[in-house]
Amino acid sequence: MREVPAGRDSPAGVPVPPLSLRGHGLVLRQWRADDAASMRELFGDPALAAAMNLPVPFDATAFIAALPRARRADHHHLAITEGTDVPLGLFFLWPERGVLGYGVGAAHRGRRLAVRALRLATAFCHGELGVTELLLPIFPDNLPSQAVAAGAGYRDLGGSVDVTAPGGHGRGRADLWVHRAGWPVPGGEPSPRRMTTAAGAGPASCPRHGPAGHRGRASTGMNSTGTM
Repeated sequence: MREVPAGRDSPAGVPVPPLSLRGHGLVLRQWRADDAASMRELFGDPALAAAMNLPVPFDATAFIAALPRARRADHHHLAITEGTDVPLGLFFLWPERGVLGYGVGAAHRGRRLAVRALRLATAFCHGELGVTELLLPIFPDNLPSQAVAAGAGYRDLGGSVDVTAPGGHGRGRADLWVHRAGWPVPGGEPSPRRMTTAAGAGPASCPRHGPAGHRGRASTGMNSTGTM
């Protein structure tokens, strides 16, 4: 079993710059208060929320309100958008521990949103942040997410991690798919563009998924669920 250590909060009052990325035809941007309706539509599906390890029932307003605190713990939750500003899915980054996660709304699948977002974030984390190893916790029966991971150059090297659901009870074991610096990222393009975001523009698996983070051991944040 591979343990993912608990994160560290930044000192109280120290701002963490919002993160937004552009590339592969996508923009991964901060969630805003006016996205609550879109988020409820995306993650109101209990099956998707459960697969992503989100609380059920899902409270979009509370989730968005907690994002600044999450960002101070280096947990970045970004909206996946394409062409318009409408959120089509969610992407999670925990750069300090090299953990990523993603989920795409059922109505938006078949557009390769998840694999493009994963390629974008992978290149950014390796190239700009210097993260040497990235991890995707994926349940063994989640074949669509495994296809996404493989499409971005990730490999299942046999590691696993315990998944803790919201509320603290166990969800089971997830396989850890890995991408290391120097490995190719399929569909490569020029370096991802990090967008400048005003500090007031709004908020950002990872032990237990959720904006407040988790202080436990050997658990994942978001179980990757996106389809291509």
